[in-house]
Amino acid sequence: MINEILAAKPLSKRSLSLDYIRATIILLVLLLHTIVGYVPWASFNPLDYIHSTAPIVDANTSMVFNFLPLLINSFFMALLFFVSGLFVWKSIANKGSIRFLLDRLVRLGIPFLVMVGIIMPLAYYPSFLQTGAEESFISYWSGWSWRSGPAWYLSLLFVFDLLAAICFKFAAYSNRSAPKNIIRQPSSFFIVLVFLSCVSFLSMFAMYGPYQWLEWPPFTIGQACRIGLYLVYFFEGVYLGAFGLESTFLRHPGPLSSRWWMWLLASLIAAVALVITTFAVKIDPAGPWSRPNGWFLFGFCFVMYSAILSLAALALFLRFVDIRVSWADSLCKNSYAIYIVHYPFVVWTQYVLLGWSMAAEIKAVFVFTISLAVSWATSVMLRQIPGIKAII
Repeated sequence: MINEILAAKPLSKRSLSLDYIRATIILLVLLLHTIVGYVPWASFNPLDYIHSTAPIVDANTSMVFNFLPLLINSFFMALLFFVSGLFVWKSIANKGSIRFLLDRLVRLGIPFLVMVGIIMPLAYYPSFLQTGAEESFISYWSGWSWRSGPAWYLSLLFVFDLLAAICFKFAAYSNRSAPKNIIRQPSSFFIVLVFLSCVSFLSMFAMYGPYQWLEWPPFTIGQACRIGLYLVYFFEGVYLGAFGLESTFLRHPGPLSSRWWMWLLASLIAAVALVITTFAVKIDPAGPWSRPNGWFLFGFCFVMYSAILSLAALALFLRFVDIRVSWADSLCKNSYAIYIVHYPFVVWTQYVLLGWSMAAEIKAVFVFTISLAVSWATSVMLRQIPGIKAII
């Protein structure tokens, strides 16, 4: 198998569609963090503000946002792990395992430490003030619980990169050829993806439920039921990327992009099914996980939705994104830094707007727009520094 992979067509440059889809996912991350402060089911716990549904929970809420977090959060991180895995195998082949891991340690590890030590304390200080505390930031920071927050993605991605480097070593001793249908036909790939996702997700879902996060104090590792799911998506991306995009269904034109309308229609059906099963199961987010009636159907709908939405997004971007736009290129270049720095801007803007008398939808627009603009500008300034630009 290793000989077949290394003989595959090399990736001479990154796909424009994949660069743009990665940047779009970062926008969805920012959007999700914006609207969770304005959903009807949001709650703030002054005794344990770290584990509130959001750092800032506004009294003004909107039913418009009721199911939007579910629809966003049920596919976009899985897709991000998939895209992150696409160029891993070729990178290891070109650099070697040790250099690859050292590069990833710098590119992921340094931002992780910055997020844990600086970004997250800044982000949660308004939440801390909401508890009625009056401590200065220095006093608050000295007693900070060192939660990693959104930095969990960076740490988990590094673990997956490490596993990929180990697999690369073992693959050198394998002579098995790859099944052609899996890499060339999206339907075959979809079946394998759903099967592996069901095995990894439903087993963890039955044990932990949908809301429990795995934490190794002081670090957040990730949502317990989704870690296996993310691993599957990452290695599916690694597997496809090893053969070169032009050798897979991700080529354009290709079988995925040409049937974009089928995947789009399927995604609408999957979204309706997910919302209906979510409403029917009536899982209590505040109580212990007890596997209510319908949990298996909900879990299966979640897996199907994640897989269908991911392929639909890929199909749409491969089909319609083929022209470079200057502002979109800038967003792509700065998307990683935006992910790193955006959280304090979101939370502080929400905090400032708490006393403002306006509709939740308008507040959300303000928060998203201001946070994106300031995060983007911050990224542009940071990337003017050579040492920092090499990392982000």
